[in-house]
Amino acid sequence: MVVSEVVTAILFVVIVTAVGFGIYVNGERNDMVDQAKQSIAAITERVQAVKESGEDIACTNALVDEALLANRFLSLAIKAVPVDEADPASAMTAGLRIRGNEEIDGRDAYATANLLFEALKDDDQANLRKIKKDEDARSMNFSVMLFKDAVCAA
Repeated sequence: MVVSEVVTAILFVVIVTAVGFGIYVNGERNDMVDQAKQSIAAITERVQAVKESGEDIACTNALVDEALLANRFLSLAIKAVPVDEADPASAMTAGLRIRGNEEIDGRDAYATANLLFEALKDDDQANLRKIKKDEDARSMNFSVMLFKDAVCAA
């Protein structure tokens, strides 16, 4: 075997490994986006059930089981968001705050937050709230309104 054949074989292995790793990481991020979408649906169901029961809804993390907010790449939290985004003093409803900050949470968190935002932008634009994206700081914060009626306890 000639040196050039060995170098070619090594380059081939490196390229295949790099492509495979990229596909793996992208798949992981897509899984986290799917998990976050499932959390949004489950949290929305929980808010609906509490509202139908007539209980007061505290728009905090106590509203849902902690497992629903667990996401390896994203920071998820329940918070009160205005029903009317143009009027922050309007009635409040339950929202899911999503944060991806590269410095605090890592590169995967920022990339996953961007992927989730793009997916929600296509699926649920009307319910997105308070989008703050700072490309320089590689930080993204946004909220998703979980319910269109005022539901948060005063």
